[in-house]
Amino acid sequence: HRYTLLDALTTVTRADAEDYRSRLKLPGVRIEAIPNAVPEPACPPAGGDLKWVVAAGRLHRVKRYDLLLRAFAQVAAVRPDWRLRIYGGGDASGNEEASLRALIGQLDLHNHVFLMGSVNPLEAEWPKGSIAAVTSDRESFG
Repeated sequence: HRYTLLDALTTVTRADAEDYRSRLKLPGVRIEAIPNAVPEPACPPAGGDLKWVVAAGRLHRVKRYDLLLRAFAQVAAVRPDWRLRIYGGGDASGNEEASLRALIGQLDLHNHVFLMGSVNPLEAEWPKGSIAAVTSDRESFG
C-alpha cells in the first residue's frame, strides 16, 4: 500500500500555487490557491518613521492596557520623543478608562499617552503609528 501524507496544499496566491506545482514533486497532491479574505486597506501603509505606538480595543482589563502603560513608561524614560495612542472605549462588560487615566498620571505619562476613545473607521488610525501593540491576556482573533 502507498500512503499519502498530504491530500491537498493551499496557498494564498495563484503564483505560489503554480510555483509549488512546478517545483514540488508531490504526485497525487492537489495544490490550490485560496485568496486572502482580508480586503486591501483603503489607506496607504505606515511609513515607519512616526514615533507613535498604537493599540486598539475595548478599555477592559482583559486587554491589559495597564501592562502596556507600565511597559511604555520604560520606553518613554529612554525615548521621550515617542508617544502612545490607545483607541477604544469601555463596554457593558467593563470600562477601565478611569483606572487607566489614574495610572497615566501615576506614571507621569500625561504628555506621552493618549486615550483616543472609540474611532470609526479605525483603519485610518493604524498607519499613524510605527508600532502596533497588543498586550491582551487572550484574543479571539489573535
